[in-house]
Amino acid sequence: MDLLTAAQVERIHEATDALGLHRTWVVVPLAASATPMERLLPDGKVLICAPPGAAFDGWIADLGRRLTDLDLSRTPKADQHQPHQTRGNAEAPPGSGPRKYLPWRERPSLAVEPNYAPPPPPPPAPAPAPAAPAPPKS
Repeated sequence: MDLLTAAQVERIHEATDALGLHRTWVVVPLAASATPMERLLPDGKVLICAPPGAAFDGWIADLGRRLTDLDLSRTPKADQHQPHQTRGNAEAPPGSGPRKYLPWRERPSLAVEPNYAPPPPPPPAPAPAPAAPAPPKS
């Protein structure tokens, strides 16, 4: 398995910094990919998979142009103070963490229904029988 070096990851971040993207919203796997790609994830994060070895130099030269071809309107900019609050349509699933990519409309609601009554408490335990009187001392 080929891994990216720290210098290669820094070069990728320099390309995304030039576009003004917030670094926490740029995902760069450390494992190099045989098929490099740039993809916009549903929550607005940018996934960048880089090629290994000598192919990296040719690939990084054109990274900025390929990133501008993506619709980066939901990806926060570096000067945005609260990057977790992105603009999106009301029908989009909430976007943080892998669990939230699951079908979110089918999840049961945790809200309490208006006619909800808690179950009655269990009956009290029976009282213990009184202790037998102590035998008289002789």
